[in-house]
Amino acid sequence: MTTIITHAALGLAMAAVAARKPASARLWAACALLPVIPDLDTPIGEFLHPKDLLWAAIEEGPWGHRGASHSIVFAAGFAALTLLVLPRPERTGRHWLLLFVAMASHGAFDALTNGGSGIAFLWPFSMARCHAPWRPIEVAPLSVSGFFTERGWEVFRSELLWVWAPGGALGAAWGLLSRSRQAPRKPAPPG
Repeated sequence: MTTIITHAALGLAMAAVAARKPASARLWAACALLPVIPDLDTPIGEFLHPKDLLWAAIEEGPWGHRGASHSIVFAAGFAALTLLVLPRPERTGRHWLLLFVAMASHGAFDALTNGGSGIAFLWPFSMARCHAPWRPIEVAPLSVSGFFTERGWEVFRSELLWVWAPGGALGAAWGLLSRSRQAPRKPAPPG
């Protein structure tokens, strides 16, 4: 997985680009939280089934890490439920699409990491686990303490290179394009 910080930042970046201005605080919060929610499969699974013989079977099943919670169907359903907590003007198909893409981005970015099991994108129709053919991002540790190690720093550098830098460049280009569209046009000289 990429770090939860990166997942949340990607959701916020999507909101900055796609949300109508001004967007509610609830929409901003949803765009930051939805991309993080799929990784709750790990602490919930460990709480419900401590590491034992049963855990090994569950971990590779639909409710293990990178299973159902990382799927497209889960993202679509969760985005629809999230609309219910947004103000009425933001309960639109456009806002559902923003929330869906924000949440589905989690599995897409996890598929780009160089570790872990594949992503069950097509659950419940298939439990096949998929990776991207190109996996340049270092897989993040699953524990908070793991972020504060040499390995955590290696993951952060990898995310800076492969996620933050390209995302920043795209955001800057989007901002310039948006400003050029909004710039007032000068009247033509009389002639």
